[in-house]
Amino acid sequence: MWVNFDPDTQLKLKFCDPVQITSKSAGNGGLWFDFNDAKPHRNMRMGIFPAVTETRPMIKESREAWSPMVWVDSPGFRVGEWHHIVMNWHNLDTGRNDGRGALYIDGKRIGEIKDKDFPLTMDWDLEKANIYLAIAYIGLIDEFALFNRPLTEAEIAALRANPGL
Repeated sequence: MWVNFDPDTQLKLKFCDPVQITSKSAGNGGLWFDFNDAKPHRNMRMGIFPAVTETRPMIKESREAWSPMVWVDSPGFRVGEWHHIVMNWHNLDTGRNDGRGALYIDGKRIGEIKDKDFPLTMDWDLEKANIYLAIAYIGLIDEFALFNRPLTEAEIAALRANPGL
């Protein structure tokens, strides 16, 4: 997807999720990217938070302890500038520790989330799963797309280089 906004001046609420995919909540089987309430500049974050079970409590959002997140300090987005954002994931819900997710900004891989302590299991009920767009978001979004497989680095670069492709 493409975004055009300034998270430091336009967002009015504590958190903003341009995209959230879940059947329960962001912290319980949720895949998302957001902007937090850091001051003076908001940070961008991508998270893949596994489903909560009796033996697996909700993970805390943390930089100090392991948390399935990619952090981007003060991304520097400004009104009038378009930025290409890709959340690319695969092998979620396999039951093995082989799930991965990566965040790309403007064609560059910023960071990756890998299974570490347990599988990235979403446990989505597909009848209840939703794609939420622009939660507390103020700005422009264009060319939101979902694919049924992970994209290659070359495909991500092509989408960035050729808007509308």
